[in-house]
Amino acid sequence: MIDWYNWRKEIPRSRVKIQRYEETIRELEKELAEKERLIAEREKRIKELEDENQRLKGTQKKLREIVFKPEEQQEEENRRGAKDGHRGFFRRKPRSEDITERKTVRLHHCPQCQGDLGAPHGWRSRTSIDLPPPQKPSIIEWRMARYHCTGCGHWVQGQPDGLFGKSPFGINLIMKVLDMKYRGKDTDAYIQESLRRWHGIDLSDGGIHAILDHAARLFGLSYEAIKQALRDGKLVQADETGWRVEGENWYAWAFLNEKVTLYQIENTRGGGVPEETLKGFHGTLLTDAYQGYNTVEDVERALCGVHFLRHTHDDLAEADGASAEAKEFHKQMTWFFRVARKKKKRCRNDEERLALRRSMQRALERYWKNVTYEDPLVEATRTWWLEKRGDQLLTFLKYEGVPWDNNAAERAVRPMVRRRKITGGSRSQRGAEREAINMSCITTLLKQGKDLFREVPILWKISIASANS
Repeated sequence: MIDWYNWRKEIPRSRVKIQRYEETIRELEKELAEKERLIAEREKRIKELEDENQRLKGTQKKLREIVFKPEEQQEEENRRGAKDGHRGFFRRKPRSEDITERKTVRLHHCPQCQGDLGAPHGWRSRTSIDLPPPQKPSIIEWRMARYHCTGCGHWVQGQPDGLFGKSPFGINLIMKVLDMKYRGKDTDAYIQESLRRWHGIDLSDGGIHAILDHAARLFGLSYEAIKQALRDGKLVQADETGWRVEGENWYAWAFLNEKVTLYQIENTRGGGVPEETLKGFHGTLLTDAYQGYNTVEDVERALCGVHFLRHTHDDLAEADGASAEAKEFHKQMTWFFRVARKKKKRCRNDEERLALRRSMQRALERYWKNVTYEDPLVEATRTWWLEKRGDQLLTFLKYEGVPWDNNAAERAVRPMVRRRKITGGSRSQRGAEREAINMSCITTLLKQGKDLFREVPILWKISIASANS
């Protein structure tokens, strides 16, 4: 039988317990919600970190590709032999008649255990190339017979081989000094030190200058012949750079064609220099945009296309605050000259080249004729380069041997720039003339592929014979 009395007493206590349990459940639900919120935030953070990690992995790969070249590219670049488009260099094996000395290498004891080796079981050979140790100079005393000519009454004597004029320096010493001075770009002090160390020859500053002056005098006829070869040619490329003479600003000019190179050092950058140098020349004159060459008459002018594109790139497209119009103009000009050069390569004769030049000139007119650009820099370029000198930019299309750039002249003045930085220029006007004459003749001989030690004595003998006649 149910005890209703006690049951009724338990009801309030049970209600209190239920309320406590409900409060406990609510607290646990709050804790669960908070934990679920923290889990969601952490899952979100984990996802962000995973995305960041993937992004950084991609960046690392890109940086690694920038800093370290791909393995297959490294293997391709480190491949032995000539690169694509370049002719490889192969050291030829010396011929038997080229070998100046033969030596034998023998062993009597093993280098590992020091045991006796006995007779060799075979031989292997290899060759070495070396320079002789420092050698003393060859000092020769010449005894020259003197004669009295009964025909003219003069006293005469022979000239020793390898000597020119009254100079005591032989041809090999002169050529060594010229080579170090103009090809090695060495200073006078280093030339003196090198000759003293390797050959025991003591040369003063005056001795070196005497050699260079003597060479310039003997090169006189050759220098004039180079000038005439320029005037007789069909193309002349020219450029100029700064030079120093006695601490003053002078200019080194370079005039060249495919066979000769002429240097002149003058105290002016005025148009009178090219006008006088190229007097009698009636071919094509290719230069940069310097207006000093306008004084040369009776020539067909050609302007360097690289200088023009360099101007559109540096002064227009890549200038601070460059407009979209300037960038597009440079892009169009680059494309135009690329097409013109490709089409010229396909021309087979002068008629096709003339027709190409006319068609490309009409095409170029679309960029300047009846056109006005909003950008003032582009508009100035249109007027100065295209409207007034557009035909000179396209001169290269008319002739097979005329390049579209003036890089050959720029390369010709580069040695003078290096010599100016090393030596500081010339100490006198005579030194500047000597510099121009010697550099012109040596550069021309090398351009023609001639051996200096063989050709220079021939030229000097001709010069002496002409002076005595």
